[in-house]
Amino acid sequence: MKKAILLSLLFAVLPTNICAQTVKEKRAESYREAKEVMPPDLYLVFRVADRIITTNDIKRPIRVAVRNNVDCEGILGIASNSQKCQSIGLLPKIDKASNFDIWAAQVVGTMKGQANAAAYSDFGTIFLNTAMLKELTGKVDQVACVVAHELAHVTQNHSAKEREKAKELDKKTALKVSESVRSAKNSQNSYIAAMAIMGGINAGLGNSTYSTDSALNNLRVSAMLTRPRIAKAALDLQPAIGQAFNEMQGLAENFANKAIERIQYNLRDYSLELAGFNRAQEYEADLLGTKYVATAGFNPKGCIKLWTETMNHSEDKLIEKLLPEGIEDPGKGSSSESGLSLEEIRKAAMNATMSNSRLDEDKEKDKEPDYKKVPDDVLEALKSHPDNLSRAAAIKKYLTTLNSRSLAARGKSKLNTVFVRNWSYDEDSESTVISDSFTSPGKAGSKENGITGIDVDASLGF
Repeated sequence: MKKAILLSLLFAVLPTNICAQTVKEKRAESYREAKEVMPPDLYLVFRVADRIITTNDIKRPIRVAVRNNVDCEGILGIASNSQKCQSIGLLPKIDKASNFDIWAAQVVGTMKGQANAAAYSDFGTIFLNTAMLKELTGKVDQVACVVAHELAHVTQNHSAKEREKAKELDKKTALKVSESVRSAKNSQNSYIAAMAIMGGINAGLGNSTYSTDSALNNLRVSAMLTRPRIAKAALDLQPAIGQAFNEMQGLAENFANKAIERIQYNLRDYSLELAGFNRAQEYEADLLGTKYVATAGFNPKGCIKLWTETMNHSEDKLIEKLLPEGIEDPGKGSSSESGLSLEEIRKAAMNATMSNSRLDEDKEKDKEPDYKKVPDDVLEALKSHPDNLSRAAAIKKYLTTLNSRSLAARGKSKLNTVFVRNWSYDEDSESTVISDSFTSPGKAGSKENGITGIDVDASLGF
């Protein structure tokens, strides 16, 4: 009787195991083909991204790539933050014979480059640079954390949200710039009035008005000479800020310089608040990316060390440089003990908008504003967007709320099919697009039906 029961259990389990093995072998066909055509580093990123995308049911095409660091300033002589440098940074590895300068910039950039990864959410593109991959040698879970973090930027459409925030801050800062210009114009008008009164007194007393006439004439000439400088500077600013800056037309040089001094502080506040908003997006990508990692079956604990050591986000350094001496970053330690939840950080990002922090003009009418001081609303926005160590603490807490086993089991169920995400390797750009549609393993990566992979004859029935 016992033998009969054991045999029946064996035959009951055997078909499932065979089925699971068959599914695995079928899916492996697609990846064998990918491994043959893709460079090894790209294949690594592709496989990890494909697993995360599939298990988390991300419903949009994603392009993945590996890129070299580029030494734009040292070798090419162009600014590292210029559009041209950013475009060169998107190029695949360039052969020495094709373009020696770019090849040299890539080699030097790789030698001294900083580990980095980036996402272009508008285009659904993510990439890791070679310096990052060197930092992640032998750490597949941390590779998954980086890829998932960048995918979270894409799924949350962070590029578009950053543009909307920049527009809000543009309007808000333009009000402050206009106030700074208005203050300088009032000073100039007071000076002109004083000169006119003095000239009138001198004329009434029969004295010469040469000095006052000369002063007013010099003021007009100075204003004319300052116009081109103001117009040129306005073109480099955000639209509304530039328009407000251009209101300085008519100011003589010394009064324009006083206005510009105040405007520099207005622009500092703009940069601080935008950097804080970007840091909030990084924080959101950390937490959501950690969930993606757990669902894909990787160890999410690897993300904690990654965000404190490998991924040292630049927003923290930028904020530290922009804050006046003696003012500590409000984001430091703001969530070091408990950590903000994913919903809390999203709510904080939504609340830190123009409607909450618009300049209160009524309060400013009766007193001269202390324009050198960082406004309270900017400090509050930074406080709600924690720094790296605080984010690591938040990830640690967030993991206690996740049932990693349950997520991994749910993600694994997404792989229980012989169909795979279609993919297309582009040799020219050395990048791979992971489709949002599924296909049989034998057809994945096929170039027979072009970029879309659509067999139009079969689709149309002839």
